[in-house]
Amino acid sequence: TVQLLIGFNPFASFTKREDLIHQIRSTGVKYDPLDWKNVRQDAIEVVQSMLKISAPLRPTASELLRMPWLRLERGTAPWPLVHGLYRNAVINSKEGQFKKLIIRVVAEQLARDHTHLLDVSKVFTTLDKDRDGLLDFDEFREGLKHCPDLEAHLFDVVSLFEAIDRDGSRHLNLQEFAAATLPPIVSRNAANVWKAFRAFDLDQDGYITVEEVVQVTHMLEGSLLAAEQIQELSAVVRRELEGLGVAPSRRDVAADEVRGA
Repeated sequence: TVQLLIGFNPFASFTKREDLIHQIRSTGVKYDPLDWKNVRQDAIEVVQSMLKISAPLRPTASELLRMPWLRLERGTAPWPLVHGLYRNAVINSKEGQFKKLIIRVVAEQLARDHTHLLDVSKVFTTLDKDRDGLLDFDEFREGLKHCPDLEAHLFDVVSLFEAIDRDGSRHLNLQEFAAATLPPIVSRNAANVWKAFRAFDLDQDGYITVEEVVQVTHMLEGSLLAAEQIQELSAVVRRELEGLGVAPSRRDVAADEVRGA
């Protein structure tokens, strides 16, 4: 962060790790006014709080996100747009695990200026009342209150929230929200499906094997789920792929089958 703000590493002159640790523990970072003259004061306050010598005095991640420099600006998305994204989330929640993997891959491959990502950003910052860059359950549920027709189709709002919250943090980040609310028309677009297909086709032979999908599942979810959860998810994906009508002896899927999953 310091290097991004002022253009150089304040500890670059230290060649020995021991000397660097001693400097940090004893005197911390020196703030030369000339080096920091073009940096906003609220940004300097964030850096100073993060680099306090005593670890207990440093802010937690959630506390950092509430500091003025890092807090997101509140959005003002129209409620019909909010309704549309929640509707997509309800539809996608009813898909199988393999289709949800496809949806996630498609969402992550979208260009940053894609209409969906721009819409998601507006809605997300509208719902994020405390501007900490995350949606907790209350913020998520508050948005759903503006969509009473959708609530009637939900068995359990908590289950929907937990399904979107892939890492189990009890908060939704922007990426999780973007994938969960991806419009079906986008996830079924031929060009997007082809890109997703290539992401699963690890050996680029024109087919997706069960093992390749399981491997990609591990890559996508391995850092978010426990080993037992990964094994359970992989087993579900295997059953779904075989349910596509793929012969057990062949166990591979062509691009057209991915699009119709």
